[in-house]
Amino acid sequence: MRFRYLLVFALVLLVALAASGATVNINITDDNCSTFTTSGSGGTVSVTCNGSVTTTTTGSTTTTTLPQPGPFTGACPGFPSTATLNMAAYFKPNSSGGGNQRLNTAGLTSGEVVASFNTGTGTGGGRLAFGEFSANVVPRLVKISKTPCDLTVAPLVTAYGSNSTIYFMVNQTYPGYPTLDANTWYYVSLANVNPDTGVTTCDSTAGPCDVFMELKRP
Repeated sequence: MRFRYLLVFALVLLVALAASGATVNINITDDNCSTFTTSGSGGTVSVTCNGSVTTTTTGSTTTTTLPQPGPFTGACPGFPSTATLNMAAYFKPNSSGGGNQRLNTAGLTSGEVVASFNTGTGTGGGRLAFGEFSANVVPRLVKISKTPCDLTVAPLVTAYGSNSTIYFMVNQTYPGYPTLDANTWYYVSLANVNPDTGVTTCDSTAGPCDVFMELKRP
């Protein structure tokens, strides 16, 4: 058995606590800890890794295993609501194919949507289509990332429009197509928002502005 979800990313972070003059060694073990921040002083340090928080006390070394990647069920900061679409029921790890799977939101206005899927073991091309679902046609921002809720400039794939189809490759490269890692969790984050101004393109008076997402993997 391959221990894919055990220790893949190990980081030893040394946090100096000015208030106590001590140094706390925090061992973070998480196979999807791509970003982290630290805060606190006077005996307690909080480490936030991809939205998950753990706490350690001064004078000791604490090893913490943060939640493993998988279907996202949390809430995205900065938005009044979060809708989650779990495509993992069809696109499971350690498998390939799965056909075309289509899910949609209900009552979406100014909230964020996060769809979770695993790329599986297949090699080849895949696609993600999105658009309005029995609702008003508005432009929306869509990003594919290894981190849920990620609408920054960093994600692997970005699209903006009322509807579109994003093509990608899994475990191989092709000119002009983004490449996703095999057997890896990815998150499609979508919001009815203008990326240049940060202003919502759909509010409670104009909504709902529901969307569908249809995914195919190799």
